[in-house]
Amino acid sequence: MRLRTILVLVLVVGLVALMAPDASAQQGRRISVEPRLSYWFPNDADHVFGFGVAGELMFSEWFGLVAAVDFWNFEGDTFSETLSAFPDFDIRDISVGAVFYFMYEGTLNPYVTFGLDYFSIDGDFGGADAGAFATAGVDDTLGWHAGLGVDIALSGNFSVVVEVRYFDASIGVDLSDYEIGDVDVNGFAVLAGVEIGF
Repeated sequence: MRLRTILVLVLVVGLVALMAPDASAQQGRRISVEPRLSYWFPNDADHVFGFGVAGELMFSEWFGLVAAVDFWNFEGDTFSETLSAFPDFDIRDISVGAVFYFMYEGTLNPYVTFGLDYFSIDGDFGGADAGAFATAGVDDTLGWHAGLGVDIALSGNFSVVVEVRYFDASIGVDLSDYEIGDVDVNGFAVLAGVEIGF
């Protein structure tokens, strides 16, 4: 599972790196990096804070591509009875998508975004019933997201970004060789960060 996560991340970084020289050389193109915080409301879990970083490559004033990595730790929380044996549950979300601005070059720049997500999942076993859950595991999974946000320009190279995003995904749980169900992690998240343009 970790090898797949690394390969996806290398692919995303490689694609952005290949496009970056062309984008920076043409007038009207821009590249930006956005460290951000998030607060996620998944259906089968308590609400949780997270953090991440996104990179945005704009091809015009209204259209661009976005790649991001976000991280949430559900330490002490449980998704459902199915996952009650995993008190420390981490999700890493590697996502790629598109962003469409309604307007740009103003102070308030609203946008919509959508894309695909690869959720890499780590769960540390800690249940009382070790005999039953010793070989329990969770599967990495694919999902998608859609969001609506606003880019608030502070200067030519800095802005604050606030976005409401919906995630759609479910986590498969296995016990030995048996699939014992999916856990619904669909839900909304609020993401906020500082965008630094180049």
